[in-house]
Amino acid sequence: MTAEPTPIDPLAPAETPGDAWDSDRGRARPGSVCPPPGPAGGGGEPTEPAGGGEGTGPRPVPDPPRVVYAFAKNTREEVRATLTGFRGWPVADFRVWINDRATPKGLTVRPEMLGELRRAVEAAERAWREWTEQA
Repeated sequence: MTAEPTPIDPLAPAETPGDAWDSDRGRARPGSVCPPPGPAGGGGEPTEPAGGGEGTGPRPVPDPPRVVYAFAKNTREEVRATLTGFRGWPVADFRVWINDRATPKGLTVRPEMLGELRRAVEAAERAWREWTEQA
């Protein structure tokens, strides 16, 4: 059973991406208002892996960050999948890069969410194929 996604509050103040993202380092700035990884539907830091499991507290974080996949988005931009950490927690970061500099465009998820992300990409791919076959 998967947890319901946390609804987004449309009235919450928006943060300027440049305020939280350190493009020189390719990660969030310390003390930014980017939410820390936490259980779905809540904030704070997870105490155990999603879906239960043994162990509590942070797990090892790749140091230095490790690019595991990259592809050209267009002639100027590249998308990189990187294993890294945020506030001591391991995360998978999917970020658009221009001239070897990270942009704020991207998605960061806990490793436990990679299966859900894969299912979302597969669903989008199936829907795209169905839509283009009808056209």
